[in-house]
Amino acid sequence: MANIQMKEVAEIKKRWREKDGDKHCDHPFLLKEYNLGSSTGDYVCSQCGTAGWGPRWNKKQ
Repeated sequence: MANIQMKEVAEIKKRWREKDGDKHCDHPFLLKEYNLGSSTGDYVCSQCGTAGWGPRWNKKQ
């Protein structure tokens, strides 16, 4: 699984809002989130930037 820094997540969220606004995202691929080298415990959607706890939060209903 790939990793992403919190500052990169902010850019993904910004691009998603500017491009797709309130469009639904299926969160197809998650990245483990880090802040200054430390894991936050969250996993982030690489498409829209939404974060959740655990590597399978996007599969829960």
